[in-house]
Amino acid sequence: MANNYSLAICELFNPTIHGVTTTSSPNIESHILASHLFSAIEFYADDWESVLCLMRNEYRNHDSFTKIHPIIRNYDNITLAPTYFRLEIVQSQLLSGGETVASIKTHYLKRVQRKWRSILEKRVK
Repeated sequence: MANNYSLAICELFNPTIHGVTTTSSPNIESHILASHLFSAIEFYADDWESVLCLMRNEYRNHDSFTKIHPIIRNYDNITLAPTYFRLEIVQSQLLSGGETVASIKTHYLKRVQRKWRSILEKRVK
């Protein structure tokens, strides 16, 4: 199982929406899916914005049956939040059932940005 970093739109796995088969990975319900992985060319061409818009609209139109999750109690509130679907830096991994899951790494970028802001503020003073 090779790990690599990429840009992706992620979502929580939901067995009602994504489906579960006999070949699905164990405990898939507790993973974050990398729904759409984007190359650098697709990112610069803004191809990801249309996918993001489509996913947001589709989740708003789901009926109440699909807004139930076996593990997460407030799944409906999480998926309706405006920041639920966004472009993330992820480390993707292919599971034994063929699902591509993600470990979100965007927070590292935010840490670096905060550190640089504080350094620049000190330099300006």
